[in-house]
Amino acid sequence: MTLIVGLAANVCVAIMLLVHTFVTEPASEIPLHKRLVGASVFALLISVAVAVLAWRNLLRREATLREGEGERLFRKYADTSPLMLWVNDVDARCIFANKTWRQFTGQSLEQIRGDGWADPIHPDDRQRVYDDFMERASRREPVYIEYRVRRHDGVYRWILDTGYPRYDESGEYEGYSGGCTDVTERREAIDELRQWSAAMEQSMDGVARVCVDGRYELVSQQYARFVGRPVAQLVGSHWSVTVHPDDMARLQAAYVEMLQTGRVEVEARGVRGDGSIFHKRIAMVARRDEHGALFGHFCFMKDITSEKQREEDSLAVTRKLEVLTVSAPVPIYHMLLDGCCTYVNPEWGRALKLPSERALGFGWIDVVHPDDRERCQAAWQRAAQTGTAFHEVVRATRSDGAERWFVMRATPVVNGKGELEYIGTIVDFTDVKQAEISLRESLRAQQQLHLREAALRRELDHRVRNNLAGLLGLLHAYKQRGLPSAQLANVIEGKILVLKEVHELLASAAGQPVALADIISRLVTRLAPAGRTSHIRFAGPRVTLAGTQAGAMAMIVQELLTNSIKHGALSVDDGHIAVTWTLAGDASDSLFFDWVEMPLVQQPRISAQPRESGIGLSIVEGLARAELRGECTYGPRLDGVDRAWVVSIQALVEGPERAPQQWQQELKPSHA
Repeated sequence: MTLIVGLAANVCVAIMLLVHTFVTEPASEIPLHKRLVGASVFALLISVAVAVLAWRNLLRREATLREGEGERLFRKYADTSPLMLWVNDVDARCIFANKTWRQFTGQSLEQIRGDGWADPIHPDDRQRVYDDFMERASRREPVYIEYRVRRHDGVYRWILDTGYPRYDESGEYEGYSGGCTDVTERREAIDELRQWSAAMEQSMDGVARVCVDGRYELVSQQYARFVGRPVAQLVGSHWSVTVHPDDMARLQAAYVEMLQTGRVEVEARGVRGDGSIFHKRIAMVARRDEHGALFGHFCFMKDITSEKQREEDSLAVTRKLEVLTVSAPVPIYHMLLDGCCTYVNPEWGRALKLPSERALGFGWIDVVHPDDRERCQAAWQRAAQTGTAFHEVVRATRSDGAERWFVMRATPVVNGKGELEYIGTIVDFTDVKQAEISLRESLRAQQQLHLREAALRRELDHRVRNNLAGLLGLLHAYKQRGLPSAQLANVIEGKILVLKEVHELLASAAGQPVALADIISRLVTRLAPAGRTSHIRFAGPRVTLAGTQAGAMAMIVQELLTNSIKHGALSVDDGHIAVTWTLAGDASDSLFFDWVEMPLVQQPRISAQPRESGIGLSIVEGLARAELRGECTYGPRLDGVDRAWVVSIQALVEGPERAPQQWQQELKPSHA
């Protein structure tokens, strides 16, 4: 359009010149041809000026068009870029941020413009980022800054912000353009790698990375200390320089195995930089790419020189201990924590007369006497659980059938692996045990003897006091009856005789209760008239009487015998006595005692009236009531053909004893 206007103006100027030349000034002194040339030159100059102006206008328009298209294309490609792009001006104020940045931070373009781009930056990083950017911008240097930015979901992420200064066509500074990349995962990986590297440097194991041709690529400080060489010297050298020549074949075989399995462990000797030899345990792990191709391996090394030395020392000690245990005069054994026996010396077999193999494993338990087995196992479990010493006394049966007593002792020890084990001994102390048992039995017997003596003393004291009291009572009763002195002396002598017999019975029974039958038999033998003992029969179950009741029953029998000799059945030639007793009650402690005399002797001989109660029957009644805790009845039995004199006693016996057989005895004639 500018060109057309310029051409039209040029034509007008040309027409105006022609009109001026030929019409306005026809009589001019200047020749016509000169006027024509001048007009043409003037028109040409005007045309050139118009053309130049038109051309410049055209160029400016084309530049404006190109600039608008570039802006449009820039925004289009910037919004589709995976990078977070930005542009700021000379005052570090943001004038553009692409769609990726806006989506990452959740901001709109209006929020980002100016200083709004800094709002998502972590407060702890904001001032540092601003100062760093302004310092570099003042020197027009590229910007490389890592800082944290709040993502649209509120999570802070680490980004790497890179920017470069921007200039126009004239070289005028316009600001910075740049982009950001999320490097959170990269930083975490670097931090983790840094931590692992620090851990590896502090690790007790040495670590090295070896390439496929066997040369060291990376070596940790601990690895270098193990082999006694600087890290710089090891890197690039072949791993064989650290291996003892005699163990090279073993390591090469282990390397081949690693190629097949991916990992292998091996022990070998190494050579340090000063030529000294050390022992090492190596783990080689293959390194392969994503296609499975081998590109080297990792080598993890541990110096086990001290461990090997301890093993050798332990082996030497073990050999000495084996010699010691073989020659030891006592059985020695070794057991694990679970009670499994792993070793016994030959003396074990000699002491138990069993093959030593019987003790191995858990066989030693079977050797223990069945009655002691459970107790022994429980004691072992307690010791193993608490880590304390084991001590137990058990019996064991030898192959010859002899039962022996043994003391089992074991002390906990820690092996080279830090595990608890036990080493112990077995001592045969059967003789000591038997002496102990004998001594214990002797002490028990002595104690029982002392107790028995004390009981006898108490019983004797009790009897003496009771008997004296009884005698005093009898003397008082006879005194009231006015007996002559001679007759009273006979009565006292008879009572003392009875007490003597009872004391002898109790003494022969060592203070234990005596049988009722023994009391009757002894008194009948001593008191019955000569040749008349066969006229007295007695029968009943076994009943034992303690001291006081035994004395009371003896007094009763003596009174009944004396009364019978004087006034009853034993006073006539054909008279006889039948004594019977039975036990009854839930506890068999009720004694029913019957004394039957036949024939019934009276004046007149047979009479319906009972015999008069004398002092003897009064004594019987008193003893039955006081000492036997019962009652006494007596009188003639007049029914039937055989009339008799009957004395019945019902008593409560202390601690009766009844045997399954019946006691029945007929006394032989005696001339005592």
